[in-house]
Order: sequence, then structure tokens, then C-alpha cells
Amino acid sequence: MNAPCVDGKIRYIADAGSGALGEVPRPVLATWDVESGAYSEVPVVAESIDAPLLRDDGTGTAQVGPASLRDGKLEWFGAENRVMSTDVSTGRTIQKFTVEGHTNNKASSQAVFTDSEVVVLVDNNDGSQYRIVRYDRDTGAERGRVTIAGTADSVSEGLLLRGFAIRP
Repeated sequence: MNAPCVDGKIRYIADAGSGALGEVPRPVLATWDVESGAYSEVPVVAESIDAPLLRDDGTGTAQVGPASLRDGKLEWFGAENRVMSTDVSTGRTIQKFTVEGHTNNKASSQAVFTDSEVVVLVDNNDGSQYRIVRYDRDTGAERGRVTIAGTADSVSEGLLLRGFAIRP
């Protein structure tokens, strides 16, 4: 994970539960102060969202990056292909929009945040071609897409993709 560090604090979404299969994860906003070493957690509160924000099978973990923090909110990609926004002071979380993708114990779409976009490497876990889809970070509107030549199996050669990079 490449979590943002702003004003000497690293912030990311973590599971405060045991992490055991079958146990519903308890998402928290975790903060590490890089000067003092102090660690703190704020419970993530997402009213009117019924599905779990994190998955219990180790996939669908919250994905953040250096550009995820802006205007006092940590924006992240999570389970059910949702882009979320969590207030760093209160933990109040809203769903901004959903993106194309798939997340289960065999496949996981990946996301990279830029100042203006969320770029998703889409893995549908069905052997179809991978796609890189760009979304406007504020509206969720699709800005463009590229299909990677070859099937997912031939591109990844049986490995699970755990990340990708985009041009800065």
C-alpha cells in the first residue's frame, strides 16, 4: 500500500477486527504520526450503505495512494467496486460512485488515484481482456478506456495482479 502522508500523518483504511474468514470486517481510518509514532483509529461510519465496505476474504481491501487525501477526506477504492470518501476527522464515509470491475478471492480490480482521476485496472475474473478505465474523480464519469491485448490468463500467466502504475 502506498498511503498518503500529509502534514506528517499517514492515513489509510484498516480492519480493526480479527481478520478471520467469516467475520464481518470493522473498517477504521488509521493514522500514524511519523514524528511521534502515535497511532490512532477513527471508526468508519457509512450510513445508508448495506454491503460491507471491506471483504473478509482478504480481497477488496481499501486501496489508497499518495493522491487519495484531499480537502480533509481520504478517498479510496473498496469492495463492491466502490469509490468512497471518508472524513479524516469524523470517519463519516460516503459512496462517491461505483466503477467497472470484479472483486472476490480469485480476482481483484486495482485502482490508482491522481489529482483528477481514479484509474482502474479491471479484472472481471472471467478470462476476458483486462481494461484500464479512467474516471473523473469528482463525478465518476468515464473519461476513457484502453483494452489490453490478449486474454487475462495470457497477460498475467496465472498470477493475481496486485497493482499497476500509470504515467504521472
